[in-house]
Amino acid sequence: MLDREFEFYVNNQTELVEKYNGRFLVIHNKEVFGDYATLREAYIAGSKNYQLGTFMVHKCGPGKENYTFTLECMNMANFDLLIGMDIISQSDFIIANNNEQTKFSFRIPSMGAQLV
Repeated sequence: MLDREFEFYVNNQTELVEKYNGRFLVIHNKEVFGDYATLREAYIAGSKNYQLGTFMVHKCGPGKENYTFTLECMNMANFDLLIGMDIISQSDFIIANNNEQTKFSFRIPSMGAQLV
């Protein structure tokens, strides 16, 4: 469902990094709707303007390693996230907790067998 948005990011990554490096982008219908300093700001802006599941929030950075990013927070009760199974089935999705610190990692496309 968000294949178009991710493909847009990958195909335009160089130009996007020149303009938005380190910022969180809201991408909808193969266009950058806005850029924000935090994931929270980007998510709120995206959800106010588009239906959930129809836009992508992505932290902009150079290289393939920036096709993904890791979120860390002490209390997952303050964090909401909706990812459809159609997206999860194409990704690496991990939630781990150690010493009362929860980490969430999401990578698309999946590295598949490379992780085993």
